[in-house]
Amino acid sequence: MAFDKFKGKTFTQVTSSNLTIRREPYKKLPASLRKGKKSKAQNGFFDYDIIKTAIANNPNSVRVEQDLETGEIATYYSASDFRQMFFNHLSKSFSETAFQNLSASFFTKFGNAVDGIPPDQLGPCVLSRAFEPGSTGSGTDIIPPCTASFRFKLHPGILRASKLIIVNESTDALYSTFKFGSISGSFADAQRQASNALTTSGEISRSFDGNDFHYIQDDFEPEWAIEYNESSFGKEGICFYALTSSYTSSDDVGVVSGSGFIKTGSTNFYNGINHNDGIYYQGTVKGFISGEGEFGPGETNATDAFFPQQNFIHYPSTELQGTVVRSGSFKYNSSSAADASSSGTPLTLYYVSGSGGPSESFTGSFCGDQTKEVSGSHLWLDSTLRTAASAGFYAIPGTDTVLGSFIGGITSSKDYETQGGIRDTVPRFASKSVH
Repeated sequence: MAFDKFKGKTFTQVTSSNLTIRREPYKKLPASLRKGKKSKAQNGFFDYDIIKTAIANNPNSVRVEQDLETGEIATYYSASDFRQMFFNHLSKSFSETAFQNLSASFFTKFGNAVDGIPPDQLGPCVLSRAFEPGSTGSGTDIIPPCTASFRFKLHPGILRASKLIIVNESTDALYSTFKFGSISGSFADAQRQASNALTTSGEISRSFDGNDFHYIQDDFEPEWAIEYNESSFGKEGICFYALTSSYTSSDDVGVVSGSGFIKTGSTNFYNGINHNDGIYYQGTVKGFISGEGEFGPGETNATDAFFPQQNFIHYPSTELQGTVVRSGSFKYNSSSAADASSSGTPLTLYYVSGSGGPSESFTGSFCGDQTKEVSGSHLWLDSTLRTAASAGFYAIPGTDTVLGSFIGGITSSKDYETQGGIRDTVPRFASKSVH
């Protein structure tokens, strides 16, 4: 029989039996309740926003238990939240007259029943299966396994206060976790202290592992931003802040306003030696998303997908490091150096000032050298160095010279797997040919 570990058992019997395991609601609340036929979004009764508010006020007001053998899930929540959900559901589903008649009968019968549940039994329960019919949409469709993909819509550029804008292109994801580089020591401790200051529990935010900060999004965010603020550290580095709210409760307070969670202090020289040809900072974003499963020991229906690690580029302000932006006119073709030279699309590229390259870009002695690393300027479509140019071939008008612009490669763009597992996202001048 289905739900054997839950049916006919009280809350305390279930939670003390060792036959089920407690799960974090933002991770394991089933898709059928979040976005499927039982959800408010599909004219169902279950309101995930009410659940999130309840957890923020009292993390013990919602309890998710899972049967590891079957993957079945029981979601316990308070009588007051039950009443609120059904009041909202019935009021929008029926005319005012019908609602008055129905709600009076419903709450007399069912409302009084859940109100009578002893406090130690928490409240009513919803039983669900992972990947159950109706887990997506309003019919019987089943949510498929998630996929993981994101891109940088805008890089921070060179402004003293700017944003890194991320577009999450994943599919069938219920929540996301992002990791922004590595922080440790006093900086990580400061963030922990700031987070804990919002709570009375004194517990470390679960957004941290041993050394790093993980930004949790308890719901799918298709587009969101991280604020870039150079002034916090001056020449010593860059500070970032989350702009969208992470999963918040007494156990996990996320990011505190005014307390950054990334510090990038290393400087990369375009020429590999000094700042004469321009400098840049480079940050890395990685993480994972999850659909109906959670990637971890003992999990059933594990469907987590890990984001590829991707680099974003940013620059010190002109006030701090003397960043100078130059531009040049080129003719572009995505796949052919010959076509770029003969019939390429005219456009303007922007880059940090270098020495010796076209229009004061930096091409470097490594360009075209298969034994060396890519060393040319990163290329942008705007003067604030925020929108990455496309990889391909750029011909210099009035000459027979064509420069190759690639991501991670000398003669063509390379997949991130060939680059140590980290994907570059901005092309650079990398080769030169004559046409």
